Amino acid sequence: MITGGSACIFFALLFCSWFFLAPEQRIAAYLYLGAMIAVCLWYIGTPTRKTTPVLNTVLFVFCFILTSLSPTDIFPCYIRKTYVIPYALKALPCVLIWFKIVWEQLTLDFSEPLHRPKTLPGKEEAIDLILPCYNPQEGWERLMIEKHAELVKMLKGRSLRFIVVNDAGTSSGGSP
Repeated sequence: MITGGSACIFFALLFCSWFFLAPEQRIAAYLYLGAMIAVCLWYIGTPTRKTTPVLNTVLFVFCFILTSLSPTDIFPCYIRKTYVIPYALKALPCVLIWFKIVWEQLTLDFSEPLHRPKTLPGKEEAIDLILPCYNPQEGWERLMIEKHAELVKMLKGRSLRFIVVNDAGTSSGGSP
């Protein structure tokens, strides 16, 4: 699943590209295409989609209308030539979404998940971690047990299994 953080990073890169790398309108059209992809990722993956659905939808529709449709013939020519192009209003919805993302990053607590992934009824939520082991150092078994205990404590209710794979090591530092 796409997270709000990944969309935020993608959005930030594209947002910066508009202002620093796109002086010509031909290049800007392709960068706005990337921006619309980032906006779609944000809309689908934002962690606040259940807490502020109306605002998210309004911003998404506003962005679609002004950023995507303003260069087309669907948008009135007078408005496009008089307001959208001279004032670069095409970027306005993206800027507003960017401010919303920044506001959420500054004010919300993302240390606890807002939702848990759904599993089939009766199925245990388990994580298998595959660890290649090549010439381990002495005492690696004890360290693995300690790290396993720490991770189980952090994962609250999920079982965790380490699968250690001998990666053709030749050391005598313990048996992988």
